[in-house]
Amino acid sequence: MLFVITGKMKKITDTNQQIVVIVFVVVGLFVGFSLAFIYFVYYYDFCPNPGDNVPVSVGCLERFPEKYSDEHVTVVGEFVTSGGQWIVQSNNGTYEVNISGIIRGPSASFGEVPVSISFTLVNNTNISALIPGHEYRWIGVFRYTGEVFQGNGASSIRGMLLEVSKVE
Repeated sequence: MLFVITGKMKKITDTNQQIVVIVFVVVGLFVGFSLAFIYFVYYYDFCPNPGDNVPVSVGCLERFPEKYSDEHVTVVGEFVTSGGQWIVQSNNGTYEVNISGIIRGPSASFGEVPVSISFTLVNNTNISALIPGHEYRWIGVFRYTGEVFQGNGASSIRGMLLEVSKVE
């Protein structure tokens, strides 16, 4: 039975009124669940902080680049071979980047569509024993220079890359 609050509890006996109340409740619940879904999928930050000393997904770097910019991170992702030298122009200047390969991992958004990030090697890090398609822990400094799209069409650098100093 449905009740309406009007100062006193009064039973709703009319079928049309019951249907209207039910429709309003269902619509309210649907809107509430939709807003909660959008918040948790698109806005809520499930990603760890750089100082938490836990692995970060590639999707977190893609989704919140400012949060991880110039921070030491451990990234978990799959090794993909690809490389070359690119000259990148951004608001922060022009610089040359020697891309050593790509790290691919799950995104931080709905559907877990794989995303990737380019990496360069520092401190004579050796990756010759790495097997493409296998997952590794990439340790280094994340660099973010803004939204820059440069590349050969098939792939591009987005103004972000990982300067890898160790691979486990």
